[in-house]
Amino acid sequence: MKNKVNTEFDYFLLFRVSLGILLIYKVGSLYPHWLDFFGVDGFFTREINEVTNDPLIPYWALADWISNAFSISVNQSSMVLMFTILLFAVFLLAGFMTRFSSVCLLLLNISLTGSFSDYIYGVDFFLSTLLFYSIFVPIGYKQSIDGLLNISWLNKANQWRLRASEARLMMGAHLCIVYLTGGVTKAFGPTWWNGGAIWTALNRPGLDMSLSLVEIFDYKIIYVLLGVSTIFVELLYPIAIWFKKTRKIWLLLTLGMHLFIGMVLELYFFATVMMLFNVVAFGGEMKNDFSEVMGSLKSEKPSLAKQTLK
Repeated sequence: MKNKVNTEFDYFLLFRVSLGILLIYKVGSLYPHWLDFFGVDGFFTREINEVTNDPLIPYWALADWISNAFSISVNQSSMVLMFTILLFAVFLLAGFMTRFSSVCLLLLNISLTGSFSDYIYGVDFFLSTLLFYSIFVPIGYKQSIDGLLNISWLNKANQWRLRASEARLMMGAHLCIVYLTGGVTKAFGPTWWNGGAIWTALNRPGLDMSLSLVEIFDYKIIYVLLGVSTIFVELLYPIAIWFKKTRKIWLLLTLGMHLFIGMVLELYFFATVMMLFNVVAFGGEMKNDFSEVMGSLKSEKPSLAKQTLK
């Protein structure tokens, strides 16, 4: 039982560190063009943005408040928000004020995704999902500044959290819903059965594929197999992932699917977020399954040796 708990907490340590790195990477990659996306005179001006997006999401209200409070321009306050996200991402990575940092990052990420839907795609919503879980799962106990400082008010802030097993169960159930709905949607569309969806993804403008990959994907059967296998993996995920005999292979198939999305379709950020989600939810279980198998094999060896001697 102790080894199992340690394994679970190792995966939540991976969760915290990886999530912090992903957020730092996201902000860092957007930094040179931040005002082009989130400034008053960006690709979509503030006037257009306020008409086309949710008025209840307070990005511009927050930017205006910072602007008035510190007597700076709205564009400068937008940069302040960017550095605030970066600061809390570093806090999350280091495990400092972990829960408070998670809450702030979630609210800031929602304000961006809700106020700039023209720039947003699926990965941003999954990032918000992971930030939501980071508020409730035990990510601040190992290799963290909170743990090293052992300050009473920080400990109280971290007290009410889900147990590791409960957190993994919730994240696993969430993934099952995601893959089931994705699989059902794909199954009702003809393009996933005839390979059209894969062909479109691989031939979209701007995708720089190497010559060898172009030659490999020059056969229709490859597109069909990839499309059908994607439906197969996603539809059966909610069943196969919960059984020991199929969990390992299904987790590997799912990770392979996202690795393909990242490496071939060049959707690196999306692939990394989804792989992290899967590994945190089921990686510990797969490791425990593997340890049990190895333990049973070791226990069988002495008995086999005794039988040989007899």
